[in-house]
Amino acid sequence: MDFFKNKFDLILSIGENCACSSYLRRCYLQSFSYPFDWLTHASFATRFDLLVNDFENFLNFDDLYLTGKPVAENADKAHDYYANKYTDFYHWHDFPADIPLENSYDAVYEKYQRRIKRLYRMIGNSQKILFVWLSHSKQHGKDEICSEYRKLQDKFSGKEIFLLVIENDSAVLQEFWADGHIAVIHQDTSSRDKKHHYDPTMGNKTNNLKIFKKLKLKTSFAEKIKKIIYVTCKTVINLLPGRKLRQRAKKKLNTIFYHVKL
Repeated sequence: MDFFKNKFDLILSIGENCACSSYLRRCYLQSFSYPFDWLTHASFATRFDLLVNDFENFLNFDDLYLTGKPVAENADKAHDYYANKYTDFYHWHDFPADIPLENSYDAVYEKYQRRIKRLYRMIGNSQKILFVWLSHSKQHGKDEICSEYRKLQDKFSGKEIFLLVIENDSAVLQEFWADGHIAVIHQDTSSRDKKHHYDPTMGNKTNNLKIFKKLKLKTSFAEKIKKIIYVTCKTVINLLPGRKLRQRAKKKLNTIFYHVKL
């Protein structure tokens, strides 16, 4: 699989939901937040269209509507659920619970403006860039994937753009094809596995981590030292008693090491 011999300057998640970004972070391939990291539901094509049109009409106030309260056991109950009728994105981690949209919208809008500006700034400062799509529920044909990829090529001409598509197919052990700068993997991404606590959003962690751990990000010597210190601190935090205490400590650790407004 020559595709995985590449070392990238930048690796970005385009969804399908927060699982993709979570795997990148877990494998120390992503440090900052970008527009698609915590969103779900919008189509594959919509994400590429937004990337090439500079996120035009991405988060208009009049396009948002409340869809109800989260009820699933693993849901983020600290936030209300909103959907966007223009993009078809679901916002499950953005708007604080029980606060009217007119009171919370500005802060969320400003947050996404920061993430959008960061995205294009990081792309501008990078040459070899990988976009990653992980989906438990959708599959796309080769022609569609190649068509969307060409949009990125045209938008970011002069950059070396790569695309990795990982999609669920419980009927196969693993199918892989690569076409130059595009790689597609079909495998079981979503079922329970015996090695990890099951989270339906993350899916089959054993299978998915095998892929994400193959990805390589170029890092400076200083960044490597920073990673060693970060991992050591995180290991110590995992020994603390009480889940809430560990969560607070990890949040503080992330703020210290990656002190940037999300």
